[in-house]
Amino acid sequence: MTADVTNHPGTGLAVLFGSGDDLGAALAGVGLPDWIEKNVGGALGGLSPATRAAAAREITATVASLLNVNPVDVLVGGWREYKKITDAARATLAVAGSTELLALATHQISETLNPFVTVLVDDYRVATLQLSISIICDVQAMLARISAGRLVAVESGRCSVSVALAIADAEITSRTTRFDLPGAVSLGRGLRLLPAEEYPAAARTTSQESRC
Repeated sequence: MTADVTNHPGTGLAVLFGSGDDLGAALAGVGLPDWIEKNVGGALGGLSPATRAAAAREITATVASLLNVNPVDVLVGGWREYKKITDAARATLAVAGSTELLALATHQISETLNPFVTVLVDDYRVATLQLSISIICDVQAMLARISAGRLVAVESGRCSVSVALAIADAEITSRTTRFDLPGAVSLGRGLRLLPAEEYPAAARTTSQESRC
């Protein structure tokens, strides 16, 4: 489940291009088709126009999939490694109905993904592209509400999100955006902060759904 936080940028794609933009047009605007032609065109030179176009579409589709990452999920993934948060989660899990408000110091959480695209023609590899997306979240003055071992609300805070897209170590585009949480923002049933096996059996299905 992706957290529904008001004013958050949505996905890496939205950070880079805006949520309403057409992906093809957006990637053309940052020069991706030109990059493909310059760096992969030689390997695809002997292929038919239709095959070259199909390869370009596959590369674009992979880029779109790579960018379908929610910065809020990156934050929660990082917080699951933060002892102060997991200790609070365990404390509220141990005492039914308890809640903890946890002030989070200024901190940074980052994630980098490195998939690759291989172009095959008649089972022969003609090109392989290494892709990379990095997401860096700088968090300030955030207050987390934790109950039943889950993050159930964020009371306040600011977060700057930087996203960069690179192919074969060449940066294609990057951008930074900021969103503020002016008041309490509910996360519905909450996002699981602990391993599934630590939750009561009856609650595991809900917890697993909340984490996805």
